[in-house]
Amino acid sequence: MTRQTAMCIGVIAVCAGLFAQSARKPEFEVASIKRNVSGDYRQSGGMLPGGQFSGTNQPLVRLLSFAFGVPPDAIEGGPAWIHADRFDLIGKAGARTSDADIALMVQSLLEQEFKLEVHREQKLTRVLVLVTAKSGPNLRVSAHAETRLAEGSSGPPSLRDCRIENGTAADPRHRITCTGMSMAQLAEGLPIFGGSLIDRQVVDQTNLAQRYDFELAWDAGDDGSSNLVDAMEKQIGLKLEGRTLPMPVIVIDHAERLAVTP
Repeated sequence: MTRQTAMCIGVIAVCAGLFAQSARKPEFEVASIKRNVSGDYRQSGGMLPGGQFSGTNQPLVRLLSFAFGVPPDAIEGGPAWIHADRFDLIGKAGARTSDADIALMVQSLLEQEFKLEVHREQKLTRVLVLVTAKSGPNLRVSAHAETRLAEGSSGPPSLRDCRIENGTAADPRHRITCTGMSMAQLAEGLPIFGGSLIDRQVVDQTNLAQRYDFELAWDAGDDGSSNLVDAMEKQIGLKLEGRTLPMPVIVIDHAERLAVTP
């Protein structure tokens, strides 16, 4: 082996090492996860102010859903306990940590604690696509560059600055008022506040690239969402269409159960 060849191999090895380090997922500054054996059925979780993430009484499949940015039914494989066992998770990062990095930090934590190994696939999936109606969109371009995080709010970015008012016996209309929302965030949020009518993942295909302020109000039916789709088309010029598209799926190759700790 010539000296020049050896130097080239050495440079390649160093570069490969630097690349591996740069590709390493970020981690929380402080984090913990433990089994929740309270028997309580209530769940909560989401982003918190100051670069924090919290999940209470969450099954692993829902934590994976957040971490990898796919709906729970796009998590495949793994043992039965990923649906049955519940966990409490808290992670703290820097105050200016992005949502994308926090998701990667949750991935890192789950990989460490559960010895998790996954791979990605594409699978033809029945989804709903969000498109503009024939009348065109009726949305106000927002003065806010991004979705704002109100103090004390939590949940996915799509709902952070939405005021949600559920219908009552006196006033059966549901209302949502959102500020600085992108269409991708609206697509993410629709299954959450849409009730049983929107039972599939929603994919944004509006080609609307800005952030918008809007309000929606619709009558609450027996399923809590009977007129939401009509209200979207009439009030903000958007509609949902059913399609089959190749969508990302996370397949669990290996996961080890977390023991109950005192």
